[in-house]
Amino acid sequence: GQLRLELGPSKSDAAASVVKLIVDVLGFWDLDQKKYGFFATLRDSKIATIDITGGLIVFGDYGDHPQFILAAGGFNPRFTDIPPEAKASVDRLGSSFKVGRFSLKMTGYFALTPGTIQAGFDIAASASIGPVGLKGELGFDVIVYRDPQTHFIAVFRFSAAITYSGHTLACVSVTGTIEVPRAWHI
Repeated sequence: GQLRLELGPSKSDAAASVVKLIVDVLGFWDLDQKKYGFFATLRDSKIATIDITGGLIVFGDYGDHPQFILAAGGFNPRFTDIPPEAKASVDRLGSSFKVGRFSLKMTGYFALTPGTIQAGFDIAASASIGPVGLKGELGFDVIVYRDPQTHFIAVFRFSAAITYSGHTLACVSVTGTIEVPRAWHI
């Protein structure tokens, strides 16, 4: 199926929408295997001039091994225990826009599974003045394991660069991992 929401027009442009959301939805319910789920994906969607993207997975098994999975924007890269029915590629929740020579893109995800809580966020910005460019990125991924004992792993990253005609003049990049209650690595 498909859900469509469009609000507008704006005061400055009678042909433009203030909000335009298009969500494609696919669902299933298997009575024999006692499983259900649905997948939803945003496409061609905007709020004002900001592009909106992302996907959602809901999956459940109410048979011999009941479980429930909710993933908005996908899963943590370390998480591999995804049921085959829920392995569809899910776009990160995100927004992006460009104003002149400046662009900004934000993406993220949140997921709940029987044994984990997962979240991640990335932001990337770039600007240019003639042949000189500036780029920066900041992000993290966190996964909290609740079984057999509660512990978490957080990965963080940061980078910034100055470029000239597409060539990097200077760059700094920092990545790290924090694992509690075990080791801290940077």
